[in-house]
Amino acid sequence: MIDVAGVGPGNINLITGQVLEAIKTYEKVLAFKRVKESLSHIRPDIIEIKTLKEVDAYKEANALVLASGDPMFYGISEYIKKMGVLGKIYPGISSIQCMAAAIKKSWHDMDLVSLHGRDYDLKNINRDTIFLTDKEMTPNRISQELFKLGKRGKVFAGYNLSYEDELIEEFDLGETGQEPSPLAVCVVVLCEQ
Repeated sequence: MIDVAGVGPGNINLITGQVLEAIKTYEKVLAFKRVKESLSHIRPDIIEIKTLKEVDAYKEANALVLASGDPMFYGISEYIKKMGVLGKIYPGISSIQCMAAAIKKSWHDMDLVSLHGRDYDLKNINRDTIFLTDKEMTPNRISQELFKLGKRGKVFAGYNLSYEDELIEEFDLGETGQEPSPLAVCVVVLCEQ
């Protein structure tokens, strides 16, 4: 079995005590490059993986896969579950939680959409929505496309949440921001029309 732990958005201070203890005690700990680099001072022998398929080679070991954010929201847990080897899941703080706190906006009535490698028709947006963006659907593109569809409101784009170079931008739909990275949490708050 392979266990999974959510390590939060990146800042070591946002890792739960349970996850921190797990990182220190498992025989094998696996992570993608960004997570490995940010946690190498805790455990220098983290095994870097480049694809999800590489996880399969560790199903017989006492292995823990580290996932950024919450491993249950479009995360690695579903992939490992489909492999039939999903063990324990240690939840983590998500970038969605961090962004909502940063902009002081409750997200309990918002739609949540992951655009990581997924197609999504923005015509479906009829209420406030939180997007996890990728290189194709960036906050600037979402802003411009929703504006073309007649939507009005605000965009809040959060980059490198919890890191020292964190940036949160606010602009009107139709406008664009700096966009230092395609990976962001993008919150769209629609105006009543």
